Amino acid sequence: MTAPVPPRSPEPEDPPAPETSPEPAAPPATGDYRELPSGEQMRIWNELVSDSAERMLTLVEQEFQMKNKLVDQRVRDAEHNRRLDLVNVWFRAAGVVTGVALGAGGIVGYLWIAKYCVDHGSAGAGAGLLGGGVAALAAVVTAVQRRNGQ
Repeated sequence: MTAPVPPRSPEPEDPPAPETSPEPAAPPATGDYRELPSGEQMRIWNELVSDSAERMLTLVEQEFQMKNKLVDQRVRDAEHNRRLDLVNVWFRAAGVVTGVALGAGGIVGYLWIAKYCVDHGSAGAGAGLLGGGVAALAAVVTAVQRRNGQ
């Protein structure tokens, strides 16, 4: 069993008036300049410590310039990385072309040597030389691919 719920008290017909408070001098700043005090605070601080407002504005300007320098540096870094990526692609392409040319040249060289052996009556030596050479070239290709993480 649940406890009975007491009846609600009637709503007051006239709610009490809110207390009046003085309006703020200026709304707080937003964005990059929210750290700056209002104009009234700047005036008071400037009376207490001479040139405090000017120093604060100088610091904000320096921070703004530093942020701009960082953004510019990031842009230059991104451009540099794109150039490095392009150079990397060209080197990889040259490596593939060179590898294919040397591999094909190596196989052709082994074929010529094997044909020479067959022409001079030593077919067994030619077959062994051709098989060993092709296996060695395959091992080199496999080692290079593993080293490059492919």
